[in-house]
Amino acid sequence: MQITLGSGQNKAQFGGAPVISFENVQMDLGAFISDFLKPIIDQVRDVTKPLDPIVSLLTTPIPLLTALGAAPNEANLLGLAGKIMGGTKYAGVVKAVKAIADALIFIKTVDDFIDSRDPNAPILISFGTFEIGGDVRKPGGAKNSTPIASGKNWRRV
Repeated sequence: MQITLGSGQNKAQFGGAPVISFENVQMDLGAFISDFLKPIIDQVRDVTKPLDPIVSLLTTPIPLLTALGAAPNEANLLGLAGKIMGGTKYAGVVKAVKAIADALIFIKTVDDFIDSRDPNAPILISFGTFEIGGDVRKPGGAKNSTPIASGKNWRRV
């Protein structure tokens, strides 16, 4: 992050309200992921990894169901169970199994992402450049001011 202080005026208008800019504001998630999230995900994956074959069996698309026009998220054993038992007292069980399968797939995806990246590489979220409004020379002059976005925002680095 770079901070620029200036008057926002040219030299002929010396004494104008100062401009406070925060330039190129970024947050690096790399250390957070490597140092905090990875140990947690590793422990969770140790528990969930044995369930991968079951989740795969339940969620792998069945080509015949796809060919018959089933929606991609329903063209598997779990979707078939939902169609068959959707109106019965077991509908809640199917929903619970689907939620657990989705959670396990998400955890596996996060683990694969963490393992595939260089732990020293930054993951930057750019918030752009902001100028603080109001006249900061007066007490309370910039109080409750809203930042004015004046740069590229939300760009992927």
